[in-house]
Amino acid sequence: MKAIETEYKGYRFRSRLEARWAVFFDRLGIKYEYEPEGFELGNGCRYLPDFYFPDNDVWVEIKGKQLSENERRKIELFCQAKCNLPVNGTRFRLLEGEVPKKPVVIGDVPGISSFIYVHPDELAKAVKHFSGKEPPKPEMGVLMGGLWVQDNPDRWNYNSLACALSIARKARFEHGETPTVEEIKKKMEAI
Repeated sequence: MKAIETEYKGYRFRSRLEARWAVFFDRLGIKYEYEPEGFELGNGCRYLPDFYFPDNDVWVEIKGKQLSENERRKIELFCQAKCNLPVNGTRFRLLEGEVPKKPVVIGDVPGISSFIYVHPDELAKAVKHFSGKEPPKPEMGVLMGGLWVQDNPDRWNYNSLACALSIARKARFEHGETPTVEEIKKKMEAI
């Protein structure tokens, strides 16, 4: 099925899923740019990340379903070229599937399930650390699932995440609506 382009806050998102994530980011006060620039990765391979968070220098990709091998390879090339890996860790997040119904909590830390890219060098270091043995260097990196957390407890606590997720999931664009965060919040408060 082809995704339905959706307008929200002056952006023309390629899908309603991307627009719903934009509602989520807006609710949490996360500044973003949508598809600010594309990248030439060599050998005719091009990549256009969905979101960029300038305040955190983080790139975010939204996918409604599991990545194809070609999509995974583009992300790997992008992360190696643009995200200064492995030195600075990841500056890339993949959000896969629908907007979740509630935050994930590990211990007492709330967050959002996501994937990060782990460079082959970092993967080899982790294997050595846990096994005590020198592994062969992996040829490719991996997208590893994890918990996306922020260091701003005022914005990024369980209640604020749960509210933002609920608002994003209830955002409707079916008949050309372009809901504002305030309109969605009023609807939520009425429930």
